[in-house]
Parts: sequence; C-alpha cells; structure tokens
Amino acid sequence: MGFLRFLKEELIKYPIHPRALKKIREFRLEISEGVELIEPLGFLEFLQLEANATLVLTDSGGVQEESCILRVPCVTLRDNTERPETLEVGSNILTGTNKERILGGVKLMLSKDKNWKNPFNQETIEKLNHGELPFEEKELEELFEKALPNMRFKTEVEEANVFIIAVPTPLDKEMKMAELKYVRSAGEMIYPHLRKDNLVILESTVPPGTSEKLLIPILEKSGLKVSEDFYLAHCPERAIPGNTIHEMVHNDRIIGGIDKKSTALARSLYSCFVKGNFYLTTTITAEFVKLMENMFRDINIALANELANKHPRVNILKPGPGVGLFHWRGRSTMECQITFCELLREW
Repeated sequence: MGFLRFLKEELIKYPIHPRALKKIREFRLEISEGVELIEPLGFLEFLQLEANATLVLTDSGGVQEESCILRVPCVTLRDNTERPETLEVGSNILTGTNKERILGGVKLMLSKDKNWKNPFNQETIEKLNHGELPFEEKELEELFEKALPNMRFKTEVEEANVFIIAVPTPLDKEMKMAELKYVRSAGEMIYPHLRKDNLVILESTVPPGTSEKLLIPILEKSGLKVSEDFYLAHCPERAIPGNTIHEMVHNDRIIGGIDKKSTALARSLYSCFVKGNFYLTTTITAEFVKLMENMFRDINIALANELANKHPRVNILKPGPGVGLFHWRGRSTMECQITFCELLREW
C-alpha cells in the first residue's frame, strides 16, 4: 500500500468479514506491514474508531457524512457521492479506484486543516438567525420572538455553563439499531469547550448505556473527570409535535444523573419552566424508561391498527400510517399485507 509512507507511524485498521479473512488465509495473501485486519465492529465501536482516525478511506455515503461531522478527512473510492456537501466544505475527495488518484487524494487530505464547517444544518441556522422558524409549532412563534434578541444560532460550540444535547437518533435500517453519530458529534464539539463545574444534559432518545459508554469517554478527552470536574444527566424529552410547548411545561420529567449532584443540578435547571413532577434516578434507568415508553406506545398503536383492520366489530381508531398493519391496493390483500409483528422486526 503506497500511501503507508504518508501515514508515518499510523496503523491502518481494516474491518473485514470473517469469510473474506478466511480466503486471505486460504490463499496465503500477504498483508502489508502496518495494516491490521480486525473483526467487523458494532455501530458504536465503529464510530469510536472513526472519530480517532487520522484519515478514512471508504465507499460508504454514511461514513462520508460521519467523517465530515467528526472532522476526520475522508477519501472516497468512488467517482460520485450522495453527500456532495462534503466535497463543498472540503472534508472529502473522490478518487475512484485508480491507485495514483488514491495516493494523491490521501496526500492532499492529510495536509488539510480540519476547520471545515458542518454543512448539514447550515440552511436551518441561516433561517433562525434571520428570525424565521423552519417549522410551525403552536405557541412557539411568540416565545421565539421574545427570546430572539438574546439568542444566536451557530454550528460551532462556545463556552457555556450548561450544554444540552438534543439531536436525532434515527434508526439505522441496515444495522437494526439507533444511529448515534449525531450524539457522538455533539460530544466531540463540546469537549474542547468543557470547563470545571459545567453540566452536560443529553435529551435524545438513546439505547441504555449510551451516556456512560459513549458520551462520557468523549467528554473526558477534555482532561476533566465526570462527577469530579463536570456533571452529566439524561433527561429525555417527552412531547408530541403540535403540542410541544404545553407538554414541555406540564409533563412530568425523569432526570437521571451520573451522580446525585448531577441530578440535582439538572433538576434545578428544568425547575425554571417545568410544572410537572420530577422523577429522579440514574442515567441508565432514565435511558431505559424512555425506550420503554416508546415501545409501549408503538405496540399499542400496532395492536389497535391490527384490530381495527381485521375485526368487523372493533372500532378502536381509524387505521392509518404508523406502526401497524398496512394494505396496498392494486394487488391481492393477502400478498401485500404486513402484520404489526413483521413491521416491528423491520422497525
């Protein structure tokens, strides 16, 4: 591998499928010095590997986006990309599979500064700074107008007393698990600005253990220790679009701190506007409770839809899109129906 000379003492890690590894050994193929073949990684482990990399070589659109967000230079072994934003900000280069182009791309990307902007939310930021809400929500416009003189919107993080992470955690349909790249990216953006006695709150719905296994190790790259120098809590959002403001104020909230002081600090913050009850617990319990709430709701919707579609005398609700039983017209119902159990497996 000619680009090894550009990497100096860096080790190249190559996740490889066991079947491919078996063939390499079967045909006694020689692996270049400095290359380590490793087993396929889970999503969290792969994100950790990616975030600590000097350079990423890939043909995956998702990895191109992740490396851009994580500020890791990327060389894409293709001639096109579904993430053109990465090319525009300079975090990615297309080389195809030509050896000389790959070598040139590696050399170029290793020499680049990693100060590109995250391009994936820029349009929303510009609208907010111009006083425009990017979506409609009851009671939000009035609050937004009142707060706007004291607010500013940026894609970069600044020093603060409290950092609140509220980012999407969509389902990765291939991995069948939550995609946590945005949580990881938020942590990576926060830790350089983390100071003693700061509080970090994670609101996103995440798998149990995310705060301890993913977020804390990132934040501790600041040189500070959780519970000693900074504090961390999980307080999952619990609101329905269309009635968000009312529910943020009046709903009960669960707060799970990494320790008692973290819990107390988070409760003090939310007490400024929450009128509902507080339930205090640990981070992993708070993470689990939110998942159970979502699961309970999904299963109930699925069951109601199933009954409403299949039973002539049950009138629970009108069948609709969402978790449940779907029919596509134009073909046989028997061929096209998906029961809620089958759908949940895909979910």
